[in-house]
Amino acid sequence: VHDLVKIDEVLQHLPSVRLDARSSVTFASGNAADTDHEASVEEVRVYSDDGALLGLGNSLRVAGKVAPTLVIAGAKQSGV
Repeated sequence: VHDLVKIDEVLQHLPSVRLDARSSVTFASGNAADTDHEASVEEVRVYSDDGALLGLGNSLRVAGKVAPTLVIAGAKQSGV
């Protein structure tokens, strides 16, 4: 019997970004969202302000943006 592992446990090697309510909705809709994350081009785990995993994204060279590469279907969108 195999144990199930939470997806964000598997992704612990990636840095994480937490978005505010408005940016969470933007990201979950498939658009680049505002963030305080340092500008670089690296894959990150993206969470809503209440800690729900929204998906994966790339920090853009444009300071303060993260673009979705994978949005988890049904991801909770805070503030909606």
